[in-house]
Amino acid sequence: MFEIAFFGFFMHVLWYVVGSFLTSHNYYNYAHSLFYMLPQGTSVVAVLFPVVFMLLYQYCTNHKKNFWIYSAIGCFLFAYGYNVPMSAIDLVRLHKGMNLFYVALLDVAVVFLSYGVTHLFLKLQRRT
Repeated sequence: MFEIAFFGFFMHVLWYVVGSFLTSHNYYNYAHSLFYMLPQGTSVVAVLFPVVFMLLYQYCTNHKKNFWIYSAIGCFLFAYGYNVPMSAIDLVRLHKGMNLFYVALLDVAVVFLSYGVTHLFLKLQRRT
């Protein structure tokens, strides 16, 4: 349980930092914010992305599936399946050469880094 929760928490924090960077440097932004007093809202991706990949992580762990392949496919499906409809109704705007392929690569980097850090902590826990 701790393993899955740590994976999701690390992914949430990492994606929030990446999203904040992209938003503050005007690569990727949202047309509307949730609350006017926040300079940039917590994106749906920072909330939905970790939950989906926590479930995928649990599925792959329980069924002995290759998480790397499943998550890479999931990242591209997530990037194109979420951002295309949001761009079509003008809720997400991409600027400065940012495109959906780069968003998918950022998703992959966040998931793989979260997975690596989770397994690093698991090795450290087993060592003690």
